[in-house]
Amino acid sequence: MNIKISLIKKMSQTTVNFLKSLDYSEVKQIKPIFTNSNCKVLQLVLKKGQGLSEHSTPIDAFLHVIEGECELSMAGKIYILKENDTIVLPKGVLHEVWAKNSNARMLLTR
Repeated sequence: MNIKISLIKKMSQTTVNFLKSLDYSEVKQIKPIFTNSNCKVLQLVLKKGQGLSEHSTPIDAFLHVIEGECELSMAGKIYILKENDTIVLPKGVLHEVWAKNSNARMLLTR
């Protein structure tokens, strides 16, 4: 019981305003927001026209669009993801993501 309370207290001291922490610049930005031995949360900011070329992740990942719109190509399908959309990126599956029509800000959890 004390371990759970201690963990909650420790986590509640860590707050992040990720909507204001990065701006849209000429360079795509990937910034770790939270990392521990079990989880990593990254903020990805893409300006219109920017993207990440085809790659895969070593573990399952969870992509959530915070702001804007992006195009995700995965396993031969194209997904248009808008604000508050979420998709699972299975480990080992090739995918790429691009901010084609607008700037995009996303959270990647793995």
